[in-house]
Amino acid sequence: MPGMQKLNDLHYVEAMQNFNREILHPAFYIIFIGSVILLPVATYLEWRHGVSEKFWLLLSATLIYLGGVILVTALGNVPLNNELEIFNIKKSAPEAFKAVRENFESAWNRLNWIRTFSSFASLILVLIAIVKK
Repeated sequence: MPGMQKLNDLHYVEAMQNFNREILHPAFYIIFIGSVILLPVATYLEWRHGVSEKFWLLLSATLIYLGGVILVTALGNVPLNNELEIFNIKKSAPEAFKAVRENFESAWNRLNWIRTFSSFASLILVLIAIVKK
């Protein structure tokens, strides 16, 4: 997002609206939702073999992903995206762009950092579980 910070308010709002529209395609859903399915399945399959260190790693990865990525997205980023989407660029005064950006940018970036950290932490836990004997 550092490049986005360099945009003026109009271009920032326009870019984020376009970004939020373009991200919603089948490949995104497969990757994003695939983890929602595969992590619990992997955790369950490991649990069937007994409660082990691998199980706890996978359970932790699952809970971190579901809470830090899915829940944060659903309750934080998506509502912000929806609010930004209804902002009409063509019918708004230049001062409105600054206000919209101020209401959106810092909150969205903070939530995005939570999602990024959660995704990374979840991935690390899964990789550790994979290499465990």
